[in-house]
Amino acid sequence: MKSLFEEIHRRHPQLSWAGWVLMLVGLGCVVGMLVDDRTVLGINPWVKPFKFSVSIGVFLWTIGWLIHDLRINYYYHRVYLGLAFIVIMFVEHAIILIQSFRGTTSHFNFETALDGALFGVMGLLIMANTLLVAFITFLFFRKKLPLSPAYLWGIRLGLLIFLLGSFEGSRIVQNMAHTVGAPDGGAGLPLLNWSTTHGDLRVAHFLGLHALQLLMLTGAWLSKYERPGRSMVWAVVLVAVIYTMVTGLLFYQATLGQPLIPAS
Repeated sequence: MKSLFEEIHRRHPQLSWAGWVLMLVGLGCVVGMLVDDRTVLGINPWVKPFKFSVSIGVFLWTIGWLIHDLRINYYYHRVYLGLAFIVIMFVEHAIILIQSFRGTTSHFNFETALDGALFGVMGLLIMANTLLVAFITFLFFRKKLPLSPAYLWGIRLGLLIFLLGSFEGSRIVQNMAHTVGAPDGGAGLPLLNWSTTHGDLRVAHFLGLHALQLLMLTGAWLSKYERPGRSMVWAVVLVAVIYTMVTGLLFYQATLGQPLIPAS
């Protein structure tokens, strides 16, 4: 594990440090859960920023890994691309932290002009992040890279499913809530808080976004079995197709108002 983090840092120091900063913020959120007895939509206000700290931290580490694999010629181009992701993600997460500190929601909140403005800024940041990921996806399909076929296609398909998961988030915005069939809040799974009584669009959204890590790791593992004339790309594609189908079915289940795991 130590060698993995050392490699992440070697590949992109700025994104490596950014990920660790978010992990420290996540630890601060854990402290907040222990000392703050307030609730927002029935849960502690520091649960949401904790989850986002971990998720965004892992995302930035992954992006740093991918930028290195792209073999971008100029060092500063790699740095600037990484810094763009850092600024976008840090500002978005800062808004989530501010709203948690204020004891209110960060998403779909129009109670005051400030709440509405902050949510609007978050929307613009997510759009910018999605466009940057789409640009990286384009480069991975366009450039000829000295990577094993299975690993390369794991990256490509992971990025495509990530983008699908991002666009699935627009369905949440259209619904103006992540819960289908009831207002946000209420009974949910421990920590994740996915609804156990109604449909929850966050399930498919979460799986879509983190397909990036799963498909990358799958491609890296299968590449060990590749030999001249023996490609494992078909296996990566099969995993991607199954994963996409499962994610799609969970999205459809949520739109019907059915929870992933019903409350007993």
